[in-house]
Amino acid sequence: MKTGILIFATFFTVALGERTIIAAMLIAVSDEFDRLTVFVGASLALVFAAAAGIYGGGWLLEQTSEEAMRALSGVALITLGVWSVYSASLG
Repeated sequence: MKTGILIFATFFTVALGERTIIAAMLIAVSDEFDRLTVFVGASLALVFAAAAGIYGGGWLLEQTSEEAMRALSGVALITLGVWSVYSASLG
């Protein structure tokens, strides 16, 4: 139970500043969409993204070593960071 609370608190805190949460807030305040619909859609998207990460990562770990996974994760994060800076520079 303690571990579950820690995981929840960590992900909740990190997710608050995430772009997807900010996008959900911006969509929810528009008059075009019902807030419940935005909540359900955003919640389902986050659940499926988490499941893909957890189960996909578990499957990848079974196929490779932990060291290879760490290296792949590092390369992926650096690539996403460079891509984010590049796309932000384009305006």
